[in-house]
Amino acid sequence: MTLTTTQTTEVRISTALKSKLMKRLRVYDQLNAQKQATKAAMDKIKGEVENLFLDADEFDALQNGVKVEGFALKHVSGTRRKFNRKKFIDLGGSVEIYDMARPHVPTKAFMSIRVPGEPEEADNDE
Repeated sequence: MTLTTTQTTEVRISTALKSKLMKRLRVYDQLNAQKQATKAAMDKIKGEVENLFLDADEFDALQNGVKVEGFALKHVSGTRRKFNRKKFIDLGGSVEIYDMARPHVPTKAFMSIRVPGEPEEADNDE
C-alpha cells in the first residue's frame, strides 16, 4: 500500500504586492496564449513545408539542407545514444562505478509560472 500526501503552506503578501503581481501575471497569461497560438501555427507550416518536399519527391534535398532566399530549411532525423544501466550491470559494470561517474552538477536556475488550468508538468520557458 502506498500513501501520497500533500502539504500546503499559506503565506501572506501585502495587498499592494498582490495588485502589482496580478497585473504582471495577467500580461504573462496573454503572452503565453499568444506564444502557444504562434507555436501551433509555426508547427503547422513546418508540416506543410515537409509535405511540399514529399509531394515533389524531393525529400532528400530537405534532409541535406536547402536555402531559399535567405531561409535555411533542413529536416533533421536525429538519433542519440541512451545509457542502459541494466545492460551495463548485466555486462559486468559496477553500480558504484556508475554512480561515481555521474556527479551532481548545478543547473541554470529558472522561474516557473503556470497559467490557470495548465498542468504542473508544463514547461513555459523553452
